[in-house]
Amino acid sequence: MEEAIDIGHAVITRLSDDIYKTVLKKGSEIGEEEGYKILRTIVDDNGGKRFKSLVIVERGCTIDPGAKEYVGSNERLAYVKADSMVVKNFAHSLIVNFYLKYHKPDIPTQAFKSEEEAFDWLKDVKI
Repeated sequence: MEEAIDIGHAVITRLSDDIYKTVLKKGSEIGEEEGYKILRTIVDDNGGKRFKSLVIVERGCTIDPGAKEYVGSNERLAYVKADSMVVKNFAHSLIVNFYLKYHKPDIPTQAFKSEEEAFDWLKDVKI
């Protein structure tokens, strides 16, 4: 496991060769610009290789529509092989379930209640 990279609104940690964890911090407002910064940080760290993403949204973090659009953008999907999201409250659960149902992601995407479940699923996803 490598050292965590704190970029202000998020903390990014490499969990394995191709799995990165991003914790969206409590009180952060995540928009398209923040989503782009997260992606560039990971791509710079791993030399531009495709990766699997585990995202934890802490309570009190807000995600605006621009960020939701960016998650499904071709720019991001050029690098991300699979998404797992850990949801810790009802509001975030509604957002994630809406995204999964109506946006129909082009990559394997799943929501979980624990980080361990999310990580295990990503390890097993065959791309």
